[in-house]
Amino acid sequence: MRMYEAGVFIRTIKSEVRTAAIPVKDTENAIKALDIPPPTKCFPADNVLETSLSNIVGILDVPIVLGNIGLLANTRITPYYGFGLTPEIGRGN
Repeated sequence: MRMYEAGVFIRTIKSEVRTAAIPVKDTENAIKALDIPPPTKCFPADNVLETSLSNIVGILDVPIVLGNIGLLANTRITPYYGFGLTPEIGRGN
């Protein structure tokens, strides 16, 4: 068994993040509790549905992961955002 050193790769840092809580009246308290450091700023969203539907990643990730399940299952380290969309999946084959 081979052990790998843990690490994190950060490609970008968002400057603005829409944030909401359940119930929505707790959104301001949630933003304060998150205490996210600059340069990212949290802005209150109207509701959690707005935060979910405005995030395209959640919509795109599922079909890409399902289409590449063999690659992901057989590769110990997979840089998903660098190589997650294979040419076959990108073409829709």
